Parts: sequence; C-alpha cells; structure tokens
Amino acid sequence: MRLKKIISLIFIIVCVFDLSACTNAETDLDFVQNDNSSEKELSAWISYWDMDKGIKELSRAGDKFSSVSVFALYFNNDGSIYIPSQITDKYSEISGITYKKNINLYVCIVNDVIDEAGNITQKDSNVIRKIISDPNKRAEHINSLISFAVNNKYFGIEIDYEKLEDDLWPNFVLFCEELSKKCAEKNIDLRIILEPRAPIDRYSLPDGPEYIMMAYNLYGLSTEPGPKADADFIKELSQKMNNLSGKKWFAFATGGFDWQEGGNTSDVTETEALDIINIHSSLPARDEKSGCLYFYYTDEKGKDHTVWYADNVTLDLWKKIAGECGVNNVCLWRLGGNVSETIDQFTAK
Repeated sequence: MRLKKIISLIFIIVCVFDLSACTNAETDLDFVQNDNSSEKELSAWISYWDMDKGIKELSRAGDKFSSVSVFALYFNNDGSIYIPSQITDKYSEISGITYKKNINLYVCIVNDVIDEAGNITQKDSNVIRKIISDPNKRAEHINSLISFAVNNKYFGIEIDYEKLEDDLWPNFVLFCEELSKKCAEKNIDLRIILEPRAPIDRYSLPDGPEYIMMAYNLYGLSTEPGPKADADFIKELSQKMNNLSGKKWFAFATGGFDWQEGGNTSDVTETEALDIINIHSSLPARDEKSGCLYFYYTDEKGKDHTVWYADNVTLDLWKKIAGECGVNNVCLWRLGGNVSETIDQFTAK
C-alpha cells in the first residue's frame, strides 16, 4: 500500500507541471469522438432513503431531465408490493416539481424483500421465481403494478429485477411481454432495467418497452479497487445492446466505493469522497482509461483505504463514449450526494 501512495504522489507531481493532463478528459482520452445527434434524453433516479437531497438536486436541474424515476417499490415475503413510507410521504413534493417542469415521472420496482421484522434481502430471485412462474400470480402482479401506476398518476413503470438465474429468463421474457401489453392498454410507458450479465444475447426481449443497461459496478463491493465503468466496458455493453429493439439507455453511476485493506467495502457519494480527501489531505489522481478519480488514505485505526469515484469530468466522458457508440439517452444513478458542478455538467447539452 505504501508503494501505491508513492506512485500516486509521483503522478500528482507530474500533473502539477501539466495540469491539463489531470483535469481535461478530452485531452487525456482523445479517442472520444463528438456525438452530433440531436436526439438526447436524460433521466435520473431518486432513492427513497435519500429523498431530501435527491429532491434538492432535481429542483436545481430544472427541466433538463426528460424523466425522473422514484426508487423503489419492492416486495413483502408473500410477493405483494411493499411501498416505502418515504415514497408516500414525498410523492406530492416530487410530483409537484415534475409537473411544473414537464418531467415524466416513473416508479421503479426492484426485487428486494422485506420480512415481518423489517429485515431486507436485496436482489432476491426467489420472490420473482414464485411470481413469474405461475400464470395467475404473474397476472396478479402485473395488475398490481398497473393499478399502482394509474392510481398515483405515474407516467411509467420501471422493472429492475436482478440476479435472475438463467432458467428464469423464458418466464421473465413472457412477463415483460404481458406487462408491455397491459401498459400499452393503459397508456403507461414501460422500461426494463438490465444488468451487464443479463443474457440478452440468448433471449429475445419484446418490442415495446425501453431498455436501460446498467453501465456500472465494473468494480464494486465484491471486487478489488477500480472504477465503476471504463471505456472498454461501455463499448462492450453497447455491442451487447444491439440485440435490443426500441429506445435504449445507458445508466451511469455517481460516487464510488471505499475499499478498506483486509476489511469491508462501502459505497461513497461524491460529497463523501471529497470529505475524506479534506479530512486526510489525500491527493486524488485521475485514471485515463475510466476518467475516474482515485486516492489513498489511512483511517484513525491505522487501516489503509483505496477510494475510486466519479465526478463531473468522469460523467461527461462516459456520456461521450456512449454517444460514440450510438446510445444517446443516459440515466443517472442517482440524485443525492453530488456536487452542483456534477449535476450541471451531466445535464449540459
């Protein structure tokens, strides 16, 4: 770890003499081509656990987002829909902003499960298996989603069912087809969110829905330190998306991760990363391949840490790479915990 710090310090010293090499992504990463397409849409998620910060950033962004999605509904143990109280409490405030600024409002449902004691299991494929493998339960679930969206005047629904085993995909495709037809009948938009590992090269998803590819967590909670995305990762996913019909989106993530050597890894927002830098007087460097910033520090217990995170320069680079690949519509995970320059740069046309 000490060697890494020395290397990072040398890199920073070099950058002092050539500041543009550390701050200008266009200079460092000159393989990025300008995207001249006029059809570009921006969307973002607001999470139920960080509503106030997300709403504040949404208000600041004005009408530059074409849509915003509330994240997220999930499931009770019995497969019924669970609605976090924060979504109900903040609905009027969010819908008031989106109505005033002519932003389409979506609601997202994810396959997390909450039990009677309030414990949450994330990305539980079993609850989805029980629902979509049974035609009656599948129809009941679809009707529940439609009813919630209609009754609460949402413009659209997003499906974020992750970590599905391969044998579930034929029924998942069938579920998407049936939900798409019901949404069309009620004039509700439908988006399907896809993980990078989704086997869309082997299963044909239906026409009708829009598709969002999660272009993040290349490195994350269960990996060694590294960026959430880089150029090769985005280009590889864009090729995989060629099998999808209809409108396509890339989803990029703000913030990053803090890896403790020999310990736990935790999420960090951009503002949290900057706080760590200030507290420990760290010297961040920019990775050329991903555009991300990274730095090292030692905590008060003597544990060494590595942090990678995205800022406005990073997101601008990722958007340009996506445009170069022909995908101009971009979603941001997520509003909340970002500095104003990052939101301003992300929403710049």
